[in-house]
Amino acid sequence: MQWLRKRPLPLYALGAADTALDFTYRYWHGLRRQGLLPSRSAVDTPQFRLLVPDVHWVDMRGARVERLPLGPLEGFADLRPAATGEGRSGYRLGTLLREDFRTVAYTGSALFQEIHLGPGGVTAVYAELLLPVADDGVAVSEVLMLVRPQCGQPVSERLATPM
Repeated sequence: MQWLRKRPLPLYALGAADTALDFTYRYWHGLRRQGLLPSRSAVDTPQFRLLVPDVHWVDMRGARVERLPLGPLEGFADLRPAATGEGRSGYRLGTLLREDFRTVAYTGSALFQEIHLGPGGVTAVYAELLLPVADDGVAVSEVLMLVRPQCGQPVSERLATPM
């Protein structure tokens, strides 16, 4: 298997992707006050865990990027790129996914993307949402990661289809 494409998507596409992804973003965004990031204790409540049980937390304090866990995508970390498209960069998928954590931690902004995997044709599509949290509201301490397999038409194709 190879990775074919890793594509950032606009946040408004969350509603078309998955209700858990959409709920998680709206919940996180609703906890932001005056532009500050919410803390993990504000987000990671027992009620939230019941509604979205498959959330992973990645500690960014003093973490080395190459050792960051990838949660459910860990098994795909060593995949080599396909010969076309983004695959020309030559980076393994895990390297690029770990760089996304660094970007989210540095910018303090959300990232929503699709990851296409498969031999030749797309056989699996995953939607990934990364949300930063900060104990002091500014310096990112952890990143919430939610990965959901996408069934049927990928979100990027649904967005391109005229209504």
